[in-house]
Amino acid sequence: MSWTSKAKALSVTDVKPHVSSATGAVGRRPSVSTIHFSPFALFGAAAKCSWTHVVNASIATPESDVVKFLLQQHVDDLKSDFAIEPSADTMKDFVKSYFAGTVAQGLAYLTMIQDGYIWTDHFENLAGAGGKGKKPDFVFAGHGTGAALMEAKGSRSAALTAFDSTVAQGYDQQIDPHLGRSIGGVTVTHGYCIGSHLQSTTKAELRIHHTATPVMPASGTDDPEGAVATISAIQRGNYATALTLVHGAEVGMAFRNGETPRRVEFLRFSWRGRMWLTSRIIRPDGTQFLIDDRSDAIFRLPQPYTFAIEEGTARIAFAYFLGDGDAYSWADLPFIRPEVIDPTGDGEEGAIFPDGFAVIGPDARIELEGSLVWTPDGDGTGHWRADVAKAETAVQWVLNRPLKLLRQKQSKAVEEESTPEQQAIWTENEF
Repeated sequence: MSWTSKAKALSVTDVKPHVSSATGAVGRRPSVSTIHFSPFALFGAAAKCSWTHVVNASIATPESDVVKFLLQQHVDDLKSDFAIEPSADTMKDFVKSYFAGTVAQGLAYLTMIQDGYIWTDHFENLAGAGGKGKKPDFVFAGHGTGAALMEAKGSRSAALTAFDSTVAQGYDQQIDPHLGRSIGGVTVTHGYCIGSHLQSTTKAELRIHHTATPVMPASGTDDPEGAVATISAIQRGNYATALTLVHGAEVGMAFRNGETPRRVEFLRFSWRGRMWLTSRIIRPDGTQFLIDDRSDAIFRLPQPYTFAIEEGTARIAFAYFLGDGDAYSWADLPFIRPEVIDPTGDGEEGAIFPDGFAVIGPDARIELEGSLVWTPDGDGTGHWRADVAKAETAVQWVLNRPLKLLRQKQSKAVEEESTPEQQAIWTENEF
């Protein structure tokens, strides 16, 4: 039975500290002993972790689709413990490596956010592509955590002892040399190498190597001065990735480069007691449609889920990074507290992340509220405007039409990619 809704648990079975001699290094022992997650949480993590640069959401979404469909086929929907089924052993070696590595990154990301970290960016985005030596995967930050490096390791074939050596080596070579340094203006104070040992077909496990916690930190805090003041660089990269998935590459690139984008239109809906913004509509039958505000076209997408960002988070992020930055600080960016997030999800409703990003599934009980448009003012700032009538017209048009490409001026390329069965449905329901 494919994995579509069953919540999973994954335990941390071993934690090893590494003493650092780097100036400014302040360790933080992981406090999480077990992580809990739904399929959508892991799919969302895969989407956020797969690309080091801003890409079109239509590219990043299939990347997470690959993980989704592989996991669905090789993880059961019955047991509570996360494990990869023996069916995955039939993969070719290069697929096994890709599968284990991508799953390990997603699991490591979930471990970090369930341990109190909120925002993340790829190390390469902050440090640049140059430099010598091996580099970690990510830089994380949260309230009271300082900035942390994270490297993910994963294996389905290595024996436990050999794999633990791989994780230790990952810490020594990819984390420790960078501690205490300023990476893109962010001072990193500690780090983790998180290994996902996926060999067991009944119960996988996490093994974490981390910067040792000093007996008496010189600064008297686990968040030394300098680290707090500069984590806005991590936040900027975090929301560049999130908005790329939610709206597209143009908005994501503007956030990353500090540029003012053109007019940005979102669809606004309520879900789980909060207001959310997206550029996609999901029909009750799971069909998804992209609203393109540049061409006023509506296109059918094959993915039965979409990405969204919490409205309050988006408003402050736009103001902080694209508007009057002096009116806000990094601490003003809201986050969704762990007690509010249900890490196991609710069937196929979706998953919420602490930075305000969410994956919305086909079973999500949403209420469409209209359109929300951000328009630049010409002085580096912008303003928001609700457009309820326009969005309601588009939404009702989509929801009331049969399954078909919902625009007469649809592109010929998209039409030619459809199957004969789909064409028959669309032709039968022409309007």
